[in-house]
Amino acid sequence: VKEKAWYQALRPTLVDHKGSAIFISTPKGKNWFYDMFKRGKDEAFTDYASFQYSSYDNEYIDKKEIDGMVRDMPQYEYRQEIMAQFTEDAEAIFLIDNIERLKEPVKIKPEGGLKTMGIDLGKGFSYTVIVGLQEGTCTRYERFQTSWNETIKRIYDIYQEDQPNFIRIDATGKGDPIVEQLLDAGIPVDSFIFTTTSKKQLLDKAALAVEKKLIKLPDLSEIYAELEVFGKVKTDSGNEIYKPLKKHSDDIVMAVSMAIWDMNIDEEIMVEKKVIQYPIIEY
Repeated sequence: VKEKAWYQALRPTLVDHKGSAIFISTPKGKNWFYDMFKRGKDEAFTDYASFQYSSYDNEYIDKKEIDGMVRDMPQYEYRQEIMAQFTEDAEAIFLIDNIERLKEPVKIKPEGGLKTMGIDLGKGFSYTVIVGLQEGTCTRYERFQTSWNETIKRIYDIYQEDQPNFIRIDATGKGDPIVEQLLDAGIPVDSFIFTTTSKKQLLDKAALAVEKKLIKLPDLSEIYAELEVFGKVKTDSGNEIYKPLKKHSDDIVMAVSMAIWDMNIDEEIMVEKKVIQYPIIEY
């Protein structure tokens, strides 16, 4: 329900008979529902009452099922969807503490070839970024600006040298004909088309891999500058947009995320038998 609908239509209908209303929702940022929730916690609003329950408080849901969901959730999703906490409207998805643990000197020569590779193609003044991961460790990182022909040639040379198992490339817009040329050249690339849904899925998986310490990246300031300012923003309609929270590029974030996309995170978690315990935040 939009705020305008409540104040202009629904609220007036309750006046004649002194009616009441019950608002039930999963938090979606600090919007007008959050403002109403705060009234129930404020002694000045004696006609309001607010209650907050997590998914664990639901006696009809098996706690083991919830634990299984938590294992596959980034922390920001966990706080909102499981713990019913109100998160900020603009929130970084890669937490600083998690980012600091990613730093590792880049390997010059991969041993045994790369497992996954992500390529974000530069458009206009942006950069083409190539990230290769072997079992989660970065073994290839390149960032450059050049013509499409030179970009194709560089990708071909990297493929011949590294022989990655999976190559995921941005095929949105101008990227589509580039993918066709790479395929014609015998390079087995897989397209990634950015939509609102696919971008969320891509970045949620990347954030989860970062939280679970499943990847290692070179200690280069340009990489961490992008990760630190990238997040999600809630619109007035309640939708979420994933983008830099400050004026910044996102080429590296996208290339890293596409390299992570073809990693089997669930398998790695089961092997290491990791259990994620997130803190409960009181409001």
